[in-house]
Amino acid sequence: IYPSGSNVIIYHIEQKTQKILNIGEHCIEITAISLSDNKRFLAVAELSPHNYSAISILDMATMRKRRVLTVPDFSKAFTNIVFSHDNKCLLASSGEPDWSLFYWSWEKGKLLGQQKLSMPASATIEHISFHPQDTTHICVTGNCMFKMFRHTEGGFKSTNLHKFDTKCYTSHMWVSNETVLLGTRDGRFYLSEGGELREDFIVNHEKPDEFPLTILQPFENGFMTGNTNGCISIFERVEDKMVYRKARDVMTNDQQIGINSVALSPGHDIISVSLENNQLFGFSLVNTEISKDQSSMPLFSYPFHQGSIVGLDTCIKKPLLVTCGADQSVRLWNYEENTCDLVKYFNEDIYSVALHPSGFYVLLGFSDKLKMMSIMSDELRVMKEFPVRACKEVRFCSGGQYFAAANGNTIHVYSTWTYENVNILKGHIGKVKALCWCMNDQVLISGGQDGAVYEWNVVSGKRQNENVLKSCSYYSLARDSNLNCTYAVGSDCVMRVIEGTQIVKEYEMAGIVTQLVLSDLGNVMVGGTSEGSIRMYKYPMEGKMEYQEHFVHSSGINKIRISFDNEYLFTVSEDGTLFVCKLSDREGRGKKKYLGEMIHSSQVMIIMIFE
Repeated sequence: IYPSGSNVIIYHIEQKTQKILNIGEHCIEITAISLSDNKRFLAVAELSPHNYSAISILDMATMRKRRVLTVPDFSKAFTNIVFSHDNKCLLASSGEPDWSLFYWSWEKGKLLGQQKLSMPASATIEHISFHPQDTTHICVTGNCMFKMFRHTEGGFKSTNLHKFDTKCYTSHMWVSNETVLLGTRDGRFYLSEGGELREDFIVNHEKPDEFPLTILQPFENGFMTGNTNGCISIFERVEDKMVYRKARDVMTNDQQIGINSVALSPGHDIISVSLENNQLFGFSLVNTEISKDQSSMPLFSYPFHQGSIVGLDTCIKKPLLVTCGADQSVRLWNYEENTCDLVKYFNEDIYSVALHPSGFYVLLGFSDKLKMMSIMSDELRVMKEFPVRACKEVRFCSGGQYFAAANGNTIHVYSTWTYENVNILKGHIGKVKALCWCMNDQVLISGGQDGAVYEWNVVSGKRQNENVLKSCSYYSLARDSNLNCTYAVGSDCVMRVIEGTQIVKEYEMAGIVTQLVLSDLGNVMVGGTSEGSIRMYKYPMEGKMEYQEHFVHSSGINKIRISFDNEYLFTVSEDGTLFVCKLSDREGRGKKKYLGEMIHSSQVMIIMIFE
């Protein structure tokens, strides 16, 4: 179970399938999650627009909300949440500058205690926990912070442990009713019994500062640590003594990325590991294949992007998506099989991507040139390089015989088959931010930061129509070829309907819409916002604008596409997530009627929600 955008994903390890839980209509970010000891309830800390914070308690049996916990006049994010051992109480902490604790009887929806902690300027809260048997006894650790609290009717009573307060504690665990094991940033363990230091030892005796400890996770016969070098170290208890020995190390495939969290299956046989770059790994504690030191663990899911996804496109003949991201990678996804078929890393930034309608070729925009590559079964091979620098917008036409690439305020139109530069379209005085082909592949619409929307004949290179509004910077365009009009959205939160040279209608938008797309069936228009929500507009628009809004990402949406058969909607975001949604109207219609059942090509050239 892990958060993705503003959703919670339940991932089936063996079947490799996802179940998506949408937390709320207005959730824009999930800040923490916690599963109860009996695995029945899931607590999700969410942040909504205008800094509204809440904790939703989900029943894992029914997948429905049992309770929503809030704090009056409190709008900061909850950074840590944890259930008590009896599954009846919930403890939460908030981040800077408040650094507060909150204590609920969640079944009754009653806030039993709230306290703002008095902390040094450099102190933080990294980890909170309940005593394994006493729900009124809690432990809080962090940078320059190790305190025990007891909750009473009058509030929280703290026990200061001054001898520990100068250390940076990244995690802790209860070893017994009186003993707490603490891990520090400098790679040391401390045992505290009754508030007194009992023992400390170094995890890595050779270089304790090289790979600091990030997390502690207990299991039936010991505990494990996660480190900043992508390593899980497993320690087992020696007989019944309070003595532990290192059994083995298990490494991820990236030793430059730290462990973010560790989770144990109910049977204590499977370990799930998430890294700081959002990758998911796992291994079996009983698997003999990893019994040796320094063995590696496999990916649980397909490799995700790290950082923003800046480019997205789909094709016609195959159920494929292509994405490119700030991590300098390109990924090819099969949205029917929910698989990642290809991952390619480069040594330079990728600004844009376009997929040929055939699914055989891809265009990638780099800082010095635009590259056309053929898609092989396991690699991308360069076919041709074009002198278009820092291309941030590139689109193939519907038939695939042309593509348009924007460089600053200039648009280059090339022939896909001859590589000939058909035309260079000049006229914008600001950067071109959006490109949109008309159905006949002879006309290209462009929108820019200069507030201009131009209609070009790509063969003659002439402007057929233009509309300029200097007060607006346009972000995205959508074209309705049946009505012969263009929809444009930009910085002033207004959607404009442009016919020829005239703005014939304007719609006030609630917030900034960064992306706009219209299905080929002409029955749905989709917008993506700067807050990460998807808006499904009723189309054609009759008088006023009507839409349904769904929060799926935790940051602004960068690109939106709809599959050629109008069955799927795809969005990518600044938060590094790819969202795949199946479309249908109230009658269940999705595919193009005149196409019948779409048959995708299975040819390969021989030369799911994903986060």
